[in-house]
Parts: sequence; structure tokens; C-alpha cells
Amino acid sequence: MFEIAAVPLERGTLGVAPLPGHESSLATDVETIRDWGAAAVVSMTPTEEMQRLGAQDLPIALDAAGIIWHALPITDFGAPQAASDAQWANLSRALHAELDAGRKVLLHCRGGRGRSGMVALRLMVERGVDPASALAELRTLRPGAVETEAQLAWATAGVP
Repeated sequence: MFEIAAVPLERGTLGVAPLPGHESSLATDVETIRDWGAAAVVSMTPTEEMQRLGAQDLPIALDAAGIIWHALPITDFGAPQAASDAQWANLSRALHAELDAGRKVLLHCRGGRGRSGMVALRLMVERGVDPASALAELRTLRPGAVETEAQLAWATAGVP
């Protein structure tokens, strides 16, 4: 079942979820995302992973629902590589703008824990939340969030 773990921030809300359309109907999951009020969705699942899991039409479905889609492909259990620093800087600015406006941003990977938890933690840390407190809150709302030391290291590198 597709569930969104909501992480309320001082301004805006992050959502952490598994891959829409993987365990249930893509249309139903996109409707859930729309009803939750997501302004933007970030996919950490690479294209080939989305295709293999039957979610290749997610970007089209989100566009039809009026939801902005961003891709930040990261291998399962991985963290962004140095080559993606510029991409992250641009994406981070866009996501913080959504959050600053009080909107909701949904982050997903395959299971909704490792990669999506890592990006949620990074955004929280960039917004000035203490890394240990942010990780504890994330793991309370989404048990298992941030699965590897590499993910934790990347996420906490965003300390302002």
C-alpha cells in the first residue's frame, strides 16, 4: 500500500514514500499524491529501475495531475556522486523555494527509506535542523530512513 510519511517543517512539508505505481496502481498512487497536496515530486529511482518496476509513466502521470517532477537518479543504497553536485545545488534551490512558500514536496525511491530518507535529511539539515534531531524525527516517521553510512555522510554534508 502506498503511504506518505509527512515531515512537517517550520515552513512547508516533506513527504517520504515508496515508488508510486510499484506496489499498487500508478493512477491511484498519483491521486493520493495529488490529494496530499504535493507541489513537486523528486524521484531518486533511475529510469531503468522505474521501467523494471512498472513505473515508467510516473513523470507523465504527475504532469497530467499538475505536479512538478524532478529526477535525481541514485543507485539503490547509494548516495549522489560528486559529479551531481551542480544538479543537487539547482534542485535544492527549487525545493527550498517550494518549502519556503509553504508547499509540500514528496521524495521517493523504491522503498521510501534509504535514498528518499537521505534527501529528506539533507533538506532538513540545509534548513538548519540539527542532523541528529532530524534523523531521529525521520526515523520516527519513516523507520529505516537513511540506510547506509554513505547516505548519512552525504545528507549531513549540508550543514549550513
